[in-house]
Amino acid sequence: MSRPSVMRWLRRWVRGLRPAPASSRVPQPAAKGRADLPEPLLMLMQGQLATLLARHPRARRTLPHLAFVEKMLRRSGEAGLWALPDPVLARALQQLEALTDDWSQAGISELRTRLSKAARPAPQVEHDNLLSTFGTPDKLQVCEVGLSVFEEYDGAGAAAHRPR
Repeated sequence: MSRPSVMRWLRRWVRGLRPAPASSRVPQPAAKGRADLPEPLLMLMQGQLATLLARHPRARRTLPHLAFVEKMLRRSGEAGLWALPDPVLARALQQLEALTDDWSQAGISELRTRLSKAARPAPQVEHDNLLSTFGTPDKLQVCEVGLSVFEEYDGAGAAAHRPR
């Protein structure tokens, strides 16, 4: 990088660290009817989630939605968390439930409760107007089987087709 581009990057970076003037601040979205979290509980949720993700070396890369929830809790608190789209919150809830089954920690269980309240189910799609009907139970179902089962069926099929 040339010197002017480094300085431009540095100015942008420093500008990003300073808080915006009060007149240019974007109003935070309403909490969508959710009660405000007390600061100690918010910090407990963020800390326990960070500890949980740090326990597994590649968890933040493997579970990006949950890592993003952790980042939003750390940066923006509750307002930033609830500003996330519902599908992101739903996926983060799935990832949290897959990561742990010990709900004795107060912060993790509170986060799970909040995410489950926030994650609304996706609307069901009507299958009547679709061109394809592959999702119906009368279609062929395929599953994996072991080699011995395959050889058993293959042997039975070969015996039935042998010339007599």
